[in-house]
Amino acid sequence: MLPVMLLPMFILGASFTVQGKPSQRKEKDILVRVHRAPKQKKADCGKQLTGSNGSVTSPNYPGPYPTDVTCVWVISVKPSQVIELEFKSLDIEYSKKCKYDSLEILDGSTSKSAELGTFCGSTTPSLVRSSGKSLHITLKSDEADTGKGFQAVWRAVANNMKCGATFTDENGSFQTPGYPNQYPTNIECEWVITVPVTHSLTLTFNKFDMEESSKCKYDHVEIRDGDKASSNLIGRYCGSSLPAKVYAQGTSLYIKLASDESDTGKGFQVSWTSKHLGGNTGLQLCGTSKTGTRIVGGIVAKPGAWPWQAAMIWALGSDKGKQFCGGSLVDPEWVLTAAHCFDITANKKMMFIRLGEHDLNKKEGFEQDFAIDHIYIHPDWDHHTTDNDLALIRLDRPANLTGRVNTICLSEPEYKFPPSTKCMISGWGTTQEDGAPSPVLMQAKVPIVDRQACRHNQSYGEKITENMICAGLRQGGVDSCQGDSGGPLVCKNPVNRRQWVQIGVTSWGKGCARALKYGVYANIKKYLPWINFLTSTIGGGEGGDDVSTPIPTLPPSLPPIPSSLPPSLPPLPPSLPPPSLPPPSLPPPLPSLSPLPPSLPPVPSILPPPPTTSPPLPQSTQQSPGGNTVPPLPPQPSGNVDPPPLPPPPPE
Repeated sequence: MLPVMLLPMFILGASFTVQGKPSQRKEKDILVRVHRAPKQKKADCGKQLTGSNGSVTSPNYPGPYPTDVTCVWVISVKPSQVIELEFKSLDIEYSKKCKYDSLEILDGSTSKSAELGTFCGSTTPSLVRSSGKSLHITLKSDEADTGKGFQAVWRAVANNMKCGATFTDENGSFQTPGYPNQYPTNIECEWVITVPVTHSLTLTFNKFDMEESSKCKYDHVEIRDGDKASSNLIGRYCGSSLPAKVYAQGTSLYIKLASDESDTGKGFQVSWTSKHLGGNTGLQLCGTSKTGTRIVGGIVAKPGAWPWQAAMIWALGSDKGKQFCGGSLVDPEWVLTAAHCFDITANKKMMFIRLGEHDLNKKEGFEQDFAIDHIYIHPDWDHHTTDNDLALIRLDRPANLTGRVNTICLSEPEYKFPPSTKCMISGWGTTQEDGAPSPVLMQAKVPIVDRQACRHNQSYGEKITENMICAGLRQGGVDSCQGDSGGPLVCKNPVNRRQWVQIGVTSWGKGCARALKYGVYANIKKYLPWINFLTSTIGGGEGGDDVSTPIPTLPPSLPPIPSSLPPSLPPLPPSLPPPSLPPPSLPPPLPSLSPLPPSLPPVPSILPPPPTTSPPLPQSTQQSPGGNTVPPLPPQPSGNVDPPPLPPPPPE
């Protein structure tokens, strides 16, 4: 009976005696020996599967799958196909988040591919579909409980997933496939956006989450400035940081999403907007030229390079036909120029406007001449400080926009032109200080100068106000004397580089191209409400006086002028008694009225009636603040209005 009793005692680790000798093994030794028993041999599972269809099951199915195994199946089909995996049954040990036994399916051929799902328990998964030609299936089990495993069938189907599109709407949005879920692996999507030729195009990323890699060499989205994959590359993006806004230089953008076989992300959501560039036809946009412009300093401009350039020319007298100021066509019916161009006379009959001009000495056939309907000088123009040096001229009829005549866009308030931004000036100015004007249109490149640098004591000090822009080279050599008083300072549109925008009007400067004596320009951004109000609310054919200093009607946004005196003033005396009575003593004099609050705009002044004869004009030439020599004027016909004599010019 002894052998029969020894077996349970051995298993329980009890002490026992063999052949009369006490056993030397302890309980711990026996237990260790039990755990060191040989492990069960792992199942041989997993394989590469190809073809157009097939099935896949766990090892020993429908019997229990082995413990402590990792089985991998990779299904591959043709590149033009995707895989549909349909489960017939599933019975895998359940645990929270499937952290023990699990069946994992990845969208690709490697263990780094995007996850399509991880399953456990007994609930049969729905149909699983790959985005590409491969599926990666992994069964994992631990050392404890198992189940029957799984049975599934697969088939190859044509890849008809919608990916990419072509858009022609002015505004819209799109997103990556599956958004906000992860975009597929091994995919390429192309989108092309094209807006009308009259519009600019801006692309904005609202959400962005893609696999991050060095130089975005794996998953990425690339954007090109055009409608083809060969267009100029704007940028390649990946990771989770929102890309900056993208501005098309043309009318199209090409967007491509590419992913590899491993990790993905949620993808992106993007929208685009377009904005009308201006102009009254679809063939001619403001700020564009049909002639290429070679931008260098102080050279003759190509004919038609600056089609918004206007010439102000004397119409009467010995100087008839001579150009004396410049301007820019900001609307088919309006020319923007400097207020100081009318310091000598604002008689509209003494001058006319010419557009499409290149060589003042030649008739080239592209010129358009216009009489002046009215002149509007900015109400805050200051002769002494040259602040608010701006005027608008309404033409007697709209200009005909052609390849040689076009409008210039005005800078939007949000556009930024930091110091050192390269801009352009143009005009029939001088090529050197005290030199003769050029008969042909000149152009020069000038950088924007920091306002504080322009306010330096060696430059202009406190003469520079917030209403002014400085531009030019520190060492001199290029300046607005190579342009014209009233001529435009234009820069490339930061939103649409194929378009020019005007940011300044040539105003004044000391000398010509002197070191530290930059050209000074009226800052157009400060005057956009005034310009837009006049050009949008005043029609042609009003007639009347030649010039208006204040605007004819205050904009509705300005506060109204009080119609009654402040209540603090004493009441007026009662009406005088009848003449038969002795006159009563006069009441004490009224106190002087206090000026209107400084926040109120000035009350428009009324011009005095015209004199019967015009005062004689000065015979000597005068140097205008913009650097132009103004010739003596011929005798004027009677009945015209001239402003009073000029105050002395501001000190240098």
